[in-house]
Amino acid sequence: MKVTFRDAKILTDDTGVWLCLRPEEAAPCRGFVLEKKDARYDAEIKAHNATLDGIKTQLKTLRGKTVETDTVKDSINLMLCDSGMRGFSLEPKAGVDSVYEVRRPDGTIADNLSEGEKNFIAFLYFYHLVHGSDSADGETREKIVVIDDPVSSMDSSSLFIVSTLVRQMIEICRNNADNRNRTAEGNFIKQFFVLTHNAYFHREVSYSYVAKYDYTSFYLIRKIGTKSTIRLCDDVNPNAPTERINVNPVKNSYAALWDEYKEIISRHDDRGSAAVGNIERFAFYDEAKTAYAIVATGEMAVYANVMLQKGVVTE
Repeated sequence: MKVTFRDAKILTDDTGVWLCLRPEEAAPCRGFVLEKKDARYDAEIKAHNATLDGIKTQLKTLRGKTVETDTVKDSINLMLCDSGMRGFSLEPKAGVDSVYEVRRPDGTIADNLSEGEKNFIAFLYFYHLVHGSDSADGETREKIVVIDDPVSSMDSSSLFIVSTLVRQMIEICRNNADNRNRTAEGNFIKQFFVLTHNAYFHREVSYSYVAKYDYTSFYLIRKIGTKSTIRLCDDVNPNAPTERINVNPVKNSYAALWDEYKEIISRHDDRGSAAVGNIERFAFYDEAKTAYAIVATGEMAVYANVMLQKGVVTE
């Protein structure tokens, strides 16, 4: 086959060999050359990816050997000091890496901590664990956070600090639904649940979210006998009947207690809440002196004194 430069195209492959082809034969050859070059690049990409995977594995191993915990320890000790707990602190355990003990200023182990102090230290550790990573890869993973009555047995200073830290975590969760006017960075907390019996703590962590119906919900969990019920606390918006709004189930301990009394009575008395009345404290004392009998129960709630009036049912 005779080929002239006038009716041929000149191509080159990776070996530098010149190819002289007729125009109708140039296209399939060009495709072959490109495929050959693509295959070479694929091999290079695979080799680089393998190298990168090796570096990641080495980095993970090194991170596992050099976990940084002193910063968390210092942060917890600072919060303990701010809350007024200056009689103990977290200190490294001798001979053991990344393990700490609770010690007194004289170096002895703090054995007799109160329940409130133990709960406060445990919450501070939990708070830092939520923000950090418990794995060697160092990544902050997405989380669903559940906190069950974290302020049990705490004093007011500790409760205030815990409330502030809980609100910070709630703000991280809020960033998933509304990232305007951020007060905390990140959105790795995808859902956040807070359960509590403490009306003051409930108010501290929820007061600014009652109006945020789009991404905040309030539930009332109640146990009657051996059965527990969960009720969503919302209602029709009086200003927009087609919309709904949150209803905070807890105003204060006193209001919550009497709302519960009224609900129980309504299940057994057609008069409902009208069957319940209130009298002034000292008037209650005077009435109690004339009571037929006084019964002491195991109810621990404050303001839980009830006076039952015995009457005659007539048809």
